Amino acid sequence: MAKTRVVDEALVALIGAETEDELYAALVGAVHDLLPGSVVIASALLPETEEFRITATAGLEKIIGPAMRIFGLDPLAITYTMTGMAAEERATFRTGKLERFPGGIYTLSLHQLPKAACAAVERLTGLTEAYGIGFVWEDHQYGGVSICLRAAPGPIAADTIETLVRLATVAIRRHRAEAQLREKTAELDGFFTESLDLLCIVDVRGHLRRLNPEWERTLGYPVSELEGRQLLDFVHPDDVGVTLAARDRLQQGSGQTTFAIRARTRAGDYRWLEWRSFLRGTVIYAAARDLTDRIEAERALRESETRYRFIAENTADVIWLMDVATGRFKYVSPSVTRLRGYTPEQVLAQPVEASLTPESFARISHRLPALIAAIEAGDDELRQVTAIVDQPCRNGSIVPTEVTSTLLSDAQGKVVEILGVSRDITERRKAEAEIRTLNESLEARVTERTAQLEEAVAELESFSYSVSHDLRTPLRAINGYATILQQDHGDDIGDDGRHLCDNIVDATRRMGQLIDDLLAFARLGRMQLADQPVDMDALVASVLEELVAERRSVRVRVGRLAGAIGDRALLHQVWVNLLDNAFKFTAGADEPRVEIGCRQEAEETTYWVKDNGAGFDMRYTDKLF
Repeated sequence: MAKTRVVDEALVALIGAETEDELYAALVGAVHDLLPGSVVIASALLPETEEFRITATAGLEKIIGPAMRIFGLDPLAITYTMTGMAAEERATFRTGKLERFPGGIYTLSLHQLPKAACAAVERLTGLTEAYGIGFVWEDHQYGGVSICLRAAPGPIAADTIETLVRLATVAIRRHRAEAQLREKTAELDGFFTESLDLLCIVDVRGHLRRLNPEWERTLGYPVSELEGRQLLDFVHPDDVGVTLAARDRLQQGSGQTTFAIRARTRAGDYRWLEWRSFLRGTVIYAAARDLTDRIEAERALRESETRYRFIAENTADVIWLMDVATGRFKYVSPSVTRLRGYTPEQVLAQPVEASLTPESFARISHRLPALIAAIEAGDDELRQVTAIVDQPCRNGSIVPTEVTSTLLSDAQGKVVEILGVSRDITERRKAEAEIRTLNESLEARVTERTAQLEEAVAELESFSYSVSHDLRTPLRAINGYATILQQDHGDDIGDDGRHLCDNIVDATRRMGQLIDDLLAFARLGRMQLADQPVDMDALVASVLEELVAERRSVRVRVGRLAGAIGDRALLHQVWVNLLDNAFKFTAGADEPRVEIGCRQEAEETTYWVKDNGAGFDMRYTDKLF
């Protein structure tokens, strides 16, 4: 009955154990109950090694511990390995049967403790018999149980111990299987959670049973909102048939199927998903990859290629691509036929030098290696170049072209291709020739007209001096006679006569001033204009000092004048003319006033002179000026 009670209690403890260490402790306790006064040690074989880790003991500290410490030994601090065991001992220890070992404690220590020390411990403790049994299942060992007994205990219930060890072995296997399952489940959950694909489990009726977080990242729905819903609820109406057909193929035993559909996002738009699904029982396992960006990129690329091809095939310029290594064209646009008379196929079959005259080819082939070397050395400014070359036509003529080339490099920075555009510049050359002819003709006409103008100016200047000389003589005579008449016959002619003589003298003086002004105007054509800063305030002040006689009782108001850039002498004459005119025509006013000022705008300054003189009718402005 005692054995039955021990087995039953051990079975309850083994079933209730939550960890492997608790299993070992329950087994050691049960064996110790069967063999009071024994030493029982349970060891676990580390996975994929031959090393043991002691996990539970009973009686070790009480019986062997004191003797071990006498010899400085600690059985719990030693790493036990089967490597040093004899082959027959190792085979015995690997069985699921309780076996007696002839070597006693030394054998059970797996030869890791000194043999002499083990013999001394046996003498001190009275432990003369040693047994061992392994946790073995189908030739796989999980560990072992070691038992040390005092001399001649009689029958030791080997069958009961073996039963307990078998029960413990089953429990150990279950715990390790559960641990491996938990580990694999954790790994699978990690892959499931972190996958960049949309993973899901769907029943055959199309209900979503489990989904990974990528669904929310891609479609925007929380996973909790999707689980339990029909997959078809999110499929584009045009793709429902594709989805149902894929499900039917799986149910008909196709094993695996691949298809692409559009799925609605929470925002209301659609994303392209490529599915790979397979059926296991009544459950469909599926993985979807978001292809939207790739599909959009491919569509954009196709549209770009279509536009490029349309431009290349309809432009008047010739677009071409050349392989640097072979020296042959890889592409030539159809416009080459209009330019040179050859078809693109004919040009592709020819080497590059056939598309250039010998002179142009020599010039380009001499320059190209240096350009390639500079670009491969990192000088990107030379990557695009423009050159003028002559190209032979099929009819034997030569067409001048302007070629813009871009040198293209591979990922390693080596120039491998040249993309170019050739433009017919025949009309440009004709226009340039016409312009050169016109410029030469214009220069000749300008030279001729300049000579004529210089001759006219010389004649005008000569005429001006002649007129000045011819007019001054009678003026001096008139002035002299009028002065003599005033001085010698003033009493005879009376006041009216004297007044008339004054008018005559004044008129001759003004006539002389007009002659001086005429001569000054004639000299302007030969004067060099001075471009320098001019202080307008100082310039106007000096002019007012010169015209002090003409000012008489005129009230002059001068505002702040901005500086200017120009010829000071000519600006001086302008102010003289303006102010003299203002003083002259305010002479009859009751309170004559003259105002001087300026107005500044963005890039222009306007100077003005205002007076309250006689003025003129604005209807005749065009005649006056």
